[in-house]
Amino acid sequence: MKRIDSEERPAVRVAWYSGLLLAVALLMALAALAMLLGEGGRGRSYFENTSALENAGEARISPEWSAAERMWGDLGRPVSGMAGEFEPQAALLLACDELVEEHAQTFADLVAAAHRHIKLVGLVSSNMVRLRSEELLAESGIPKGAVAFVQVPQQTVWIRDYGPLFVRTEGGGAAVVDSDRSARCSTGDETVPTEIARILRVPRIISPLAVEGGNLLTNGEGLCVTTSAIVNGDAPTSRETVADSLRDEFGFARWVHLRPPQWVETEHVDMFMAFLAPDVVVVSRAVSGVDPENALALDAAAEQLSREKTSRGPMKVWRVPLGNCSDGVFRTYTNIIIANDVVLVPVYPNDDLKVRKEVLDLYSRLMPGRKVVGIFAESLIQHGGALRCMSMNVPTFVKLPRAGFEWVSPRCELDNGAVDLRVGAGPHNGYQPVKAVPRCGAVDERCGL
Repeated sequence: MKRIDSEERPAVRVAWYSGLLLAVALLMALAALAMLLGEGGRGRSYFENTSALENAGEARISPEWSAAERMWGDLGRPVSGMAGEFEPQAALLLACDELVEEHAQTFADLVAAAHRHIKLVGLVSSNMVRLRSEELLAESGIPKGAVAFVQVPQQTVWIRDYGPLFVRTEGGGAAVVDSDRSARCSTGDETVPTEIARILRVPRIISPLAVEGGNLLTNGEGLCVTTSAIVNGDAPTSRETVADSLRDEFGFARWVHLRPPQWVETEHVDMFMAFLAPDVVVVSRAVSGVDPENALALDAAAEQLSREKTSRGPMKVWRVPLGNCSDGVFRTYTNIIIANDVVLVPVYPNDDLKVRKEVLDLYSRLMPGRKVVGIFAESLIQHGGALRCMSMNVPTFVKLPRAGFEWVSPRCELDNGAVDLRVGAGPHNGYQPVKAVPRCGAVDERCGL
């Protein structure tokens, strides 16, 4: 055997390592090809490759998530549906900037009623907003850690309309649907779906459909209910286009669109109805002798929903009265938050107390085993919304960060111009300062995940 001289050894090592790297690259290429062709000829996992997927429509995974899809898996498959809000929930998102400044009492009352039943996550634009929020909660006797704060820029309280819409993907994964931003009123809220998708490490499905979460309800069995505003809104769209998007991007099998009543400025469906189970829905009721036009529209909505079939039989429709609308404000009792075993119902200072009791008792009968709490929402309703409008449910098929949400992102500014990195080990553990670095410093934005 020929002996290799010391001068030749480096070259031999280089050749050996080059061959090894070439073999690894070949194996990786074969594995990638197998993924594309595997799963029984299922086709490519990206939504933009519509030719390989049945009825994929225009849904597509944002290109920036291609690496994430390869890393985390099961994230680019066709959408299989949305969860009903009466199903178990992992968290509830609140947009705190305007909420704390303009609706402080509602914020405190909501947190006091819900924090023991569901993880509450408050989005804040700055450290100052976080500190103000914590101060407000402390003044109300609410324990520290009841809300976990995450820095996500936003301006308005109505996170239901601009926030992430969570959908299941085949294989048990999750994705965020980000609808057409041009339909949104505020230019300071449009990045929220992207930021939440990054925090939760799920892909973002870009939808051309201009849909706001307040105008989207589901019974969790493939039935979607909206108002006609989804077709006749600021950007008129054909019914066929809407139906395709609701099927392809949200996984809905059936779509019902209703005529909205008067005085509902947003024309959103959650202002006059709510699903309490796959086969149970509540619809607002107006007195025909006092408010004939709204009575006609609401009665028609109830009748149309009663014709729907579910896995449990025909849809059961229950009617709830409206609050005092004599001043032209649509005081709804259906814009509710269902947070696991607590149900939060908007109530108003000038309610007829008999009517309020009738409403709360009805929810208690229809959702036995859940605590029903009235939350004063007058300041919200004066701006056109109520409790559901200012919150966003996160269903349990979305995997939360392992360390919990007890942290503030590195972008959170301190008074001294530094960046505060804070990480929590789990729920209700408070904040643990890690270090502060200059604002211009390079910081991993995923710190704390």
